[in-house]
Amino acid sequence: MGPLREDIAKLYSKFNSVNNRVDNINNSVVDLQNNLSLLNNQMEEFQNISEEEKSIYYINTEIKEIKNEIIQINNQINQINNHICLSVGINIVFSITLVSICYTVILKRIKKKSDEKDGSKTK
Repeated sequence: MGPLREDIAKLYSKFNSVNNRVDNINNSVVDLQNNLSLLNNQMEEFQNISEEEKSIYYINTEIKEIKNEIIQINNQINQINNHICLSVGINIVFSITLVSICYTVILKRIKKKSDEKDGSKTK
C-alpha cells in the first residue's frame, strides 16, 4: 500500500470514529427528546388533576418533610439518651468508687479505734 492509500485509510478510520460519535450524540438527543416528551405529558397530567388531588399531593409532600424532621428529632433524642446513659454509667462508677473509699476510711477508723482500745487494755 502506498503512502496515499495509508493516508486515505487513516482519514477513513477517523471519519468512521467521528461518525460513530455523531451517532452517539444523535441517540442521546433522541433520548433527551423522549424524556422531555414524557415530562411534558406528566406536566399536562398534573395540570389536569383536580384541585383536591393537587392538595393531596402537597399534603403528602409536607407529610414526607415532617417525617424527615421527626426522624432527625428521633436521632437527636437517641444521641441525648446515649449521653445520658453514659453519664449515668459514669455516675454509678463514681458512686461505687466513692462508697468504697468511704467504706475503706470507716473500716480504717474502726480498726484504729479498735487498736487504740486494745493498746490501752494492754498497758
